[in-house]
Amino acid sequence: MRIMNILFLLSIALLPINLAFGADPPFYKDGLLTIPSVNTAEQVGKYQDATFRLTEQGLWQLLSVKAIGGADPNVIGTSGIALLLIDMVEVVKVDSFPVQVFLRVSGALSPCFNSSLGQINQRLEHNRFDITITFNFFVDHDPLLSPCLAYSVAFAKTIPLAVYGLSSGVYSYSVNNGANPSGMSIIGGAGTFELTTDNKLPGDY
Repeated sequence: MRIMNILFLLSIALLPINLAFGADPPFYKDGLLTIPSVNTAEQVGKYQDATFRLTEQGLWQLLSVKAIGGADPNVIGTSGIALLLIDMVEVVKVDSFPVQVFLRVSGALSPCFNSSLGQINQRLEHNRFDITITFNFFVDHDPLLSPCLAYSVAFAKTIPLAVYGLSSGVYSYSVNNGANPSGMSIIGGAGTFELTTDNKLPGDY
């Protein structure tokens, strides 16, 4: 395992860790530090469930980490995380003040894998929300030889966007439109919505 000094660890931990729904904040207990999710410039929530151990020398040892697209879904015995197949994204805007904005996302989980819904992470940068929805999978048989390829399990998820405190203006969103190095088929969703007034209560900074 790689040994990472504390400065390098902090440089990771202080990256713009996502506004996460489904992921807890970093947690330290009994010499173990768990960071549920870390963004990169290219991918929101790219690294997940990173676990470090504090050694007797005061250094941090990386014990385990998952990465989107870091595992091959075509190899039997493989487990990992990947971007979810998205069919449609609908904006739901609640116009009571302060305004609330939700994305109603629908898609499919493949029954070819032992899979479950994973982390949902979002980042706001330059009036653009980037959202990733992942799933956890374990390949226990050859998916290419399975009749399950003709079927899928539909899902729907409502994601609240962190719009409180934002200024009036047009905002865009993108769901699972990033690169997908695992090679799985990905359909994302993108669009815009508008805040007609500053979305914060009087007196708030």
